Amino acid sequence: MSRALPGTGTGRFDAVSNSPASTLFRVSLGCWQSSRSLSSGVVRFQLKNRAGERKTGFAVRYFPVVKARDGWLTPPDMELRCARLHASMRPRYTRAFTLIELLTVIGIIGLLAALLLGGLVQMKARTHRVTCLNNQRQLLEVWQKYASDNDDRLVVNSNPIGSATPVTTNIPWASGGTHQFYDTVTNEVFITDTRFSAFAYANLNPRIYRCGAIKHYIAGVSMTRHYSMNPYMGVQNGQTFAAPRGFERYQRMSDIAVPSDRLVFAEMNPYIICTTAIRINSMTTNSGGLVASGDFATLPFFPHGKITMVSYADGHVEPQKMLTTEMDRIWPVPWIADHQNLHSPTNADFLWFASRITRGL
Repeated sequence: MSRALPGTGTGRFDAVSNSPASTLFRVSLGCWQSSRSLSSGVVRFQLKNRAGERKTGFAVRYFPVVKARDGWLTPPDMELRCARLHASMRPRYTRAFTLIELLTVIGIIGLLAALLLGGLVQMKARTHRVTCLNNQRQLLEVWQKYASDNDDRLVVNSNPIGSATPVTTNIPWASGGTHQFYDTVTNEVFITDTRFSAFAYANLNPRIYRCGAIKHYIAGVSMTRHYSMNPYMGVQNGQTFAAPRGFERYQRMSDIAVPSDRLVFAEMNPYIICTTAIRINSMTTNSGGLVASGDFATLPFFPHGKITMVSYADGHVEPQKMLTTEMDRIWPVPWIADHQNLHSPTNADFLWFASRITRGL
């Protein structure tokens, strides 16, 4: 007969053999064990291991025996009580981690931390993309509303200024200037004051003029705008400040034949942005009127993991992947005036943007 030791998970209490006078019991706990004959009463067992070491601390209460059916005397009821372990019964040492086990645990923790950090980085990047998309949608809504409120006439795109003196005519959607006038990209007045911005009447949050992924400072001040507009949109008196002639120009909404194909706003490289228009030095076309080569004066920017957000005249915004590494540029100074030879004439990114900006006449 066997009974588990109360309070432990490994101890056993076994009735080994019976005799008319007593019963031989064996008590074991792990590597410790003891055998003893008794008839009744309380007996403290002494446990012994294979090395001959002895420990005490267990008591057995055995009640009077009765005759069983088979003639053997067996206990009708037994109670084995586990006394509180004496200090002398505690192991002499505690097993510690091996070096391999410790390195394995550290490796697992490091892997989990890397996965968590990677997930947080991706989540932050997705958040910036969504924010940028919403920013351009809001700008597009105001751009479209301006046309509907002004006899289909598009808002002026670029009217460069070189000082804090507001323009008196042709107020652009936002004011931008030359690289010698830092305020146009660091002072919110040029996007929130109606003297400088035709969009100011809409009371837009100044933060929507810059994607949250852009952390750029000029003269110690955070940049306020990094979006620019298609230079052929909202041209003044048929003239374009920031792009060559000989291409379609859009002064009214009705001038845009396919609004879903015509780009309006794009993200620009904060190191080289200046006026509020995407600046183009030169362009050539093929026999079909499509742009075949050219040269950006300001570069598009791809802050969302080599992806940029662009918006179109019909109101939709979509992501565009970087096609060449020539667009992935930074400079050793926060704001430069170098607008020449930024890429090859047939750069795939340039051709992609140019084909959505305009076409040859």
